[in-house]
Amino acid sequence: MWTISLILITLSFGEALKKTSCLKSIINGNGWLVLDLFLILIEMIMNLAYVSISFGVGTMITGAIIRLGFLPISINTSVLEQSLFAAIVSTFCLLIIRRIFVKANTEDINKY
Repeated sequence: MWTISLILITLSFGEALKKTSCLKSIINGNGWLVLDLFLILIEMIMNLAYVSISFGVGTMITGAIIRLGFLPISINTSVLEQSLFAAIVSTFCLLIIRRIFVKANTEDINKY
């Protein structure tokens, strides 16, 4: 029953986005840039081990690529394909950020 209610809430939220034309701001790239600022702000408030900042950087890259017009037309018009593109870019950003900031030396600095 819980799954069905989540599906209905998701469908109604999608319809509300469509009716208020907020979907157009996501498609033209502005929504991705706003989401970027929100995710980076969450990372600054709650330390989530670079997860939300990597998704913030991924959505920033996605929004910039959409605004500059570098995405193919088929991806540029679909929110689902833009979300998939943002997820892939964010995953690569997470791997790069983790590789940069993970401690390579596990030796204890306090020698007793």
